[in-house]
Amino acid sequence: ALAWTAYSASATYSTGALVKASCLANGKTLTTIFRSLQTNNLNNAPSLSSAFWEREELCSKTLNGCKSRYGARQVSTAANSAPSAKHDTSAVLPFGGFVGTLKF
Repeated sequence: ALAWTAYSASATYSTGALVKASCLANGKTLTTIFRSLQTNNLNNAPSLSSAFWEREELCSKTLNGCKSRYGARQVSTAANSAPSAKHDTSAVLPFGGFVGTLKF
């Protein structure tokens, strides 16, 4: 995995570069990681509908995806370092089901 940097409008990013940026989604501010799709994207801010950027950080809606995100290990303590390919399996994911609730 590549390390990300904070988005800057004055920087030119190569194809595949990762940036952390904020955009509006359904009237709320969303801060996430975007991947550059083109080399010449100066002054093209990341957004959900941009032809220059694609959202990199997505939820897979699976338990394996959740475990990958929340069981990730750091490679180093340096800022913006990529996570390790190995996962921390010492903790279990909390179960959020409530079997005894009433039906309506």
